[in-house]
Amino acid sequence: MAEARPALTAGPKQERDSRAGPLARERNRTTRAGLAAVLFVVLLAGAVSYLLIAQKRADLLAELESRLTVLAENRAEAVSDWVRDRTAPIDRIAGSDLFRLFATEVKIAFDEARDASDAGGGGLALSDDLLQQIPFMERVLSDFSKDARFTSGYLLGPDHQAKVASAGSAALSDGQRQLAARAQEAALTTLGALREDDSGLVLDIAVPVLPAQASSDETRAVGAMLFTATVAGELAELLKPRPGAQPGETVGLLQGVEERTESVHPGQTPALRSLSNKATRPVASEIISFGLKETTEAGRSAYRVGVPVPVTGAAWWVLQEQGAAAAERSLMAFRTYVLTVAALLVIAALLVLGAFWWRLSSHYNGALADQYQVMAAQLAKQKQLLDRINASISEHVALKASDGTYRYVNPAFARLFNRSPEAVVGLDDEALFGQATAQRLLISDRTAMEDSVVVTLEEKVYIADRLHYLQFCKAPYSDGEGRVGGVVSVSRDTTELVEQRAKREKAVKQTIAALVLAIETRDPYLAGHSRRVGEFALAIAKQAGASADELSTLAIAADLCQIGKLAVPREVLAKPARLDEPELALLREHVAHAANLLRDVDFGFPVLETISQMHERIDGAGYPHGLLGHEISRTAQILGLSDVFCARVEPRGHREGIAASAALAILESNAERYDPALVAALRRSLDSAEGKQLVASIPLKRLAQ
Repeated sequence: MAEARPALTAGPKQERDSRAGPLARERNRTTRAGLAAVLFVVLLAGAVSYLLIAQKRADLLAELESRLTVLAENRAEAVSDWVRDRTAPIDRIAGSDLFRLFATEVKIAFDEARDASDAGGGGLALSDDLLQQIPFMERVLSDFSKDARFTSGYLLGPDHQAKVASAGSAALSDGQRQLAARAQEAALTTLGALREDDSGLVLDIAVPVLPAQASSDETRAVGAMLFTATVAGELAELLKPRPGAQPGETVGLLQGVEERTESVHPGQTPALRSLSNKATRPVASEIISFGLKETTEAGRSAYRVGVPVPVTGAAWWVLQEQGAAAAERSLMAFRTYVLTVAALLVIAALLVLGAFWWRLSSHYNGALADQYQVMAAQLAKQKQLLDRINASISEHVALKASDGTYRYVNPAFARLFNRSPEAVVGLDDEALFGQATAQRLLISDRTAMEDSVVVTLEEKVYIADRLHYLQFCKAPYSDGEGRVGGVVSVSRDTTELVEQRAKREKAVKQTIAALVLAIETRDPYLAGHSRRVGEFALAIAKQAGASADELSTLAIAADLCQIGKLAVPREVLAKPARLDEPELALLREHVAHAANLLRDVDFGFPVLETISQMHERIDGAGYPHGLLGHEISRTAQILGLSDVFCARVEPRGHREGIAASAALAILESNAERYDPALVAALRRSLDSAEGKQLVASIPLKRLAQ
C-alpha cells in the first residue's frame, strides 16, 4: 500500500506576498497616476507660458504698431506742412498780375504762331514788346528766387520752353519740362521727385500760371513756373530724432521713382539710395504695413511702418522704425519671469508628488487628507493675499461690459467717486464722468473691442467739481471662446504731478525774470544785454547744429549769466571810465558769486556749469580757472562768444559800441581763444535776416551822463 503524502499548504513567505500584493498594486497605480499628473502639470505650465508670452507679444506689437503709426503720421504731417510753406511764395508770384499777363501774352503769340504754321507761316516769335519785358521779368524772378531760397526759377510758355529764367539758372532738363507740363495740364502745384545735383539734394516745384483776368472757376493754365530749391538741410531738420525718442527709434523718408523705391539721406553721400533694382515701389497714398524688416545695418532688424506724405506729384513715405532688440526688451523680461514661475510650479508639483508618495507608503488615506488640508490652507492664504493686494493698489482697475456698464471695480476706483465698489457696479461712464467725457471714453472702448488693441489716452475730467488728470490704458476682454465681451480699464490719477510741475515751471520763470530785472536795474548798460546774449547764443547754436537740450540750457543760462554782478559794487559796474586791475579783479568775482547763488537750484540742464565756464577761453587765458578748450563745455563756449560779441557792439560808460563786422573781425583774428567753428556759425547767423534784425536793434551810442 502506497504511503500517503501530506497536503501542500501556503508557507509564511507566500502569505506575506499575498497580503502585500494589493497594497503594492495600489501604490503602483497611485505612482503612475502621480507621474501622469506631473506630466500634465508640465504640459499645462508649458501651454500657459506659451499663451501668456504669445499674448504679451501680441499686445506689445499692437502697442508698438499704434505708436509707430502715430509718430509716422505726425512726421508726415510736418513734411506736408513744410511743403505747403515752401510752395506758398510760389503760388503768390504765379498768381501775380505781372506774370499772369506776360504768360497770357506769350500764349497768344504761341497760338498765333501755331495758326500761321498751319497756314504755311513761320514758327513762334515773340513781339518786340514782349522781348523788351524779359530783362525786367528776369530781375523780378531772380530777386524772388533769392529771397525765397530757390537756386533757380523759370517761366515756361505753352511750348514748355523757358521764356524767363532767374540769374545763374541752368538749362532745363527734359524731366523738368515734363514736370512743368504736368502742372500746367492739371492746373495744380506739382512736386518733382527729390534728385541730386552739384548743390546736393534738390526739389523741383512746378506751379501753373492762369490767364490774366481769369474767372474764379478758370482751371486752364496758359503756362507754368518751375523753381528748384536745395532742401538737404531742411529735410534733415524735419527727419531728426524727436526729443525723448526711445532707444533704437529712427525715422526716414522713402520716395517712389518710376518702378523703384529710394531711401532719402539728407546731408549724406549719396543722398538717394535705391533699395532694390527689382522691387516695385509701394502704391502711392497707401500705408506701408507694419512688420519686422532687416535694416541696412548687418545683423540688425527693426519693426517699421510707413505713412504716405499727402503731396501732389511726388510719392513720399515717412518710415518710422524701432529696433527689434529695444522693442522686445520688456518681452524678454516677461518671458524670463513666466518661464521661471512655470519651472517653480513644476518643481513644486514634483515635491508635492514625492511627499504624497512617501506618505502613501504607510498612511495613504491620512496623508491624502492632510495634503488636501494643506492645499486648502494655502489656497485660502493666497486668496487673502490677492484680496489685500487688490485693496492696496492705487491704480483704478475696472471691468466694463460691452454695453458700457461696470461689472467690477477695485476699491481705488470706487474711492475716486467717494463710493463703495458695490455702489459703482452697474453704472456707466455718463453717470460717473458726465456726458462729454463719456463720449470720448466710448470711442476708446470701441477701438479696443473692435480692433482688439490696447488703447492708451489721457483725459481731463471733473469729479465732484474738481479737475483731475487721468491716464487710461484699455484692453479688450475675451471669454473662453475668444469673443470680446468687454474692456479691462486701468487708470492712474496724475493730477498732483501735473499741478506741481506747472507750479514749479511758473515759479522758475518768475524767479528768472525778477533776477534779470534786478541785474539790469543795478547797471544801466546791462539793460537788454542778457536778452541779446541769449538771442545771439541761440542763433549761433542753431547754426552749429546744437541739440534741443543745449538750446534749453543756453536759453536759461543767458538770462542768468549776469546774476553774479548783483554782488559787485555799483560804483564798479557804473564807472564811466575803463576799469583798473583791482577793479577788474573785483568784477571777475561775479562768476563765483553766480555759482554761490545758483548752486542749489536744479534746472534739469547744465546751467550752472555753462555760466561758470562762459569766461574761460580755449587757450587757457580765461577765468576763473584757466580751463583749456576740451575742458570747456560747448554751451559755455557759445555763451561766452555771444557775450564777448554783444559787449563789443554795445556801448559802455567809457566807449561807444563798434560795428558788428568789426567785432566779428576781432573774434576771427583770435582763433586761439575762440573756436573757429563757432565763430563761423556766428558769421552765418549775422548774414541771415534774423541776425541782421538783431544787429539793427543794438544801440551804438553811450547813455547820457
